Order: sequence, then structure tokens, then C-alpha cells
Amino acid sequence: MAEENTNTTANTEQTNELETLRAENERLKGENTKLRESVNSASADASKYKKQWQATLSEAERKEAEAAEQRKAEIAELEQLRSEKRVSGYTAKLMAVGYDAQTAGIMAAALPDGIGDAYFEAQRNFIDGKVQATKNELLSKQPTVTPGSAPAKEVAEAEAQKKLYSAFGL
Repeated sequence: MAEENTNTTANTEQTNELETLRAENERLKGENTKLRESVNSASADASKYKKQWQATLSEAERKEAEAAEQRKAEIAELEQLRSEKRVSGYTAKLMAVGYDAQTAGIMAAALPDGIGDAYFEAQRNFIDGKVQATKNELLSKQPTVTPGSAPAKEVAEAEAQKKLYSAFGL
């Protein structure tokens, strides 16, 4: 019986909590709808006032405003083209240093404007130095072969063959 009271109490609490959350959800939906309506109203008002403002402008002022907007668009496009040219140039220089195309593109986009050729020359020198150091290290670890002596593998095979012959009594 005590378990039933506990379950009933828990169910009642959950139901109350659920009802509270539903009420809160409905309240938030109402606020969202009001906010959307106010944004739509503000957009319509802005459009209306822009039309009224353009109607009051003289022809010269209207042309001047259009020219200013056109100039802003041209400047934005010019900046975009300059950025694309910079990234393209840096990508080509990084690929010449030895980077793959994808890595060069990512690095070029991250580099600031105004990087000189000295930067790319330093990159090339660093990479060439690392490659040469790796080659030298690999060559120093390579076993030396003395002229006239049999390679170690052939000597081992000959000894194994001798043991086999002696095991058969040959």
C-alpha cells in the first residue's frame, strides 16, 4: 500500500510537471508568434519608408545614391578578387615549395597579405634541409658491403645447405 501511495504521488508530480512544461511551451510559442509579427511589420515599414524617401529625392540625388551603392558593390568585389588572387598566388608558391594542393590551399588562406618571397625561400630551405638530413640518416644506417665478400644471406644459405648435406651423410 505504501508503494501505491509513492507511485501515485510520483505520477501526480510528473503530471503536474508535464502540465507546467506544456503551459510554458504554449507561452513561448505565443511570444515567438508576436516576435515574428513585429519583425514582419518592421520590414514592411522599412520598405515603405525607403520608397517614400526615394520618392522625395531629386533625380540627381537618386543617381548619386545609386552610384554610391554601385561603388560599394565594386569595392567589395575588388576586395574579394584581391583576396582570391592572394590565396591563389600563395597556393602556387607553397606547392612549389613541396606542399600538396589541399594543404597549400588551407595554408594560403591562413596567411596574411604581404608575405614576401623570403618567407617561401625560408620554407624551401627548411624542407630541403629536413629532406637532406633524413637521407643522410638513412644512408648512415645502411650496412656497408665490402667488395669481394659474399653477402650475408648467401653465406647463411650455404651453411644451412652444408648442415643439411652432413645430416644426410653426404
